[in-house]
Amino acid sequence: MIRGPAGEWVAKVIGVCAVVDAELWDMYIGLACAWVLHVKGIVVETDCLETLNLIRIGRNGKRLHGLVLHIVELCHRFRAVSFQHIKPDNNRVADQMTKLTIFDELEVRIFHALPMEVGHLLQADVGD
Repeated sequence: MIRGPAGEWVAKVIGVCAVVDAELWDMYIGLACAWVLHVKGIVVETDCLETLNLIRIGRNGKRLHGLVLHIVELCHRFRAVSFQHIKPDNNRVADQMTKLTIFDELEVRIFHALPMEVGHLLQADVGD
């Protein structure tokens, strides 16, 4: 899930898969969207330490997961990319927004305004 320059939220329905695979796909799609939107620098946040470790190993030249290779290649397009591990409590907005897309038949969903279901979570994240 990414937040676009106009404040819109973009979520992709991935389907049923392992948490690590979902996180990798989320990173890849987010980076690809950011590139299309001409973003120069990006901060990628994840609460999945295993995924973050795969990216770090992949950035050090070791090949593990095919999707990791694509993520690393995308990273080279940006002026600056950083990956950060965040506490699951600080990822509540993204988790709730993802839940809103689970039963959506569309592959990509764009929220032009923050859904009411996550407003209180955003306030809590900002306050943390």
